[in-house]
Amino acid sequence: MDEAGEFDFGPSELQVLAEKVNLQVEDVAWAMVESGLAQWRSGGIVDGDGPDSLIVTPELVEAVAEKKKVRRIPMLDVAYVLL
Repeated sequence: MDEAGEFDFGPSELQVLAEKVNLQVEDVAWAMVESGLAQWRSGGIVDGDGPDSLIVTPELVEAVAEKKKVRRIPMLDVAYVLL
């Protein structure tokens, strides 16, 4: 988690997740974005010429949880969630 409270999924993290669910990296990224759990952010400093990053924020997760009517667990603290 960075200073803005965002999780940045780089290529290595996506690769590990893809291997765990037996999918291709592109399919994992697409599924996360389509479900609303993540969004793409341009990583370049000048005119977005760097690699894109897949960003997961607490707000995105909360929005999906609310939409899917996930029951809130009061003892869960975001500081202990590993994504």
